[in-house]
Amino acid sequence: MSIRRGLDGLMKLFPCPAWCFQCRRFITEELQSPCQSLCLDCVGILPGIEQTYCLACCKQHPFEHCKTVWSDEIGHLRSLFWYQEPLNNWVTQLKYSRNFNAGRVLSELVRLWSLENESYFLKYDFLLTVPLHWRRFLKRGFNQTQYLLSAQNKLKPNTNLIQKIRHTPHQAGKSSREREINLHQSFAVTKKFKGERILLFDDVCTTGQTLKEISRNLMEAGASKIDALVLCKTRGERL
Repeated sequence: MSIRRGLDGLMKLFPCPAWCFQCRRFITEELQSPCQSLCLDCVGILPGIEQTYCLACCKQHPFEHCKTVWSDEIGHLRSLFWYQEPLNNWVTQLKYSRNFNAGRVLSELVRLWSLENESYFLKYDFLLTVPLHWRRFLKRGFNQTQYLLSAQNKLKPNTNLIQKIRHTPHQAGKSSREREINLHQSFAVTKKFKGERILLFDDVCTTGQTLKEISRNLMEAGASKIDALVLCKTRGERL
């Protein structure tokens, strides 16, 4: 028996103890949750979004009944969570402090959501992630949107069909119009589509300008349907 196989056997007999990433309590059998890094109590306080909560205008009614048109290219926007504590802290820790412990929690939440919504991914031909400009990629060392999808296997993301061709300042603190100007002509699509259906994924949606700018390019490249999926949506922002 190899040393590796022996260690694997011991791990199965005596699994490593787990502490909750949020409250730091030891996760006893009674506190176990579907997410291995969070206890049952902390999973229960995550700011999930009810499906009856409109993501176009942030009012309490079904999205399909909303008359707000925020994008001519995107048919539907769906978010897993609101961008508030503790999710906003974990996203910030991952992106700007390379805290991959926080990242693993977030990617696990995406994986669990994909398991519960397997049929959702079957509607699309491509899963695309929002790209980083090469200068920001070198500084950060990774693309957080690609990392968040790394644990799910329902639809393999394509990471080279969209490029960030112009380096732009950070969007934080800018108005919707300023964000639109900042992102204009900063993306390029590397493939001609023939009516394929595309799901575009990002970590956080604030005003939706990034998603709209990329979707405009995808539609011009021949995509027939574009929907957006994000980890978090900010509250109170009208798209």
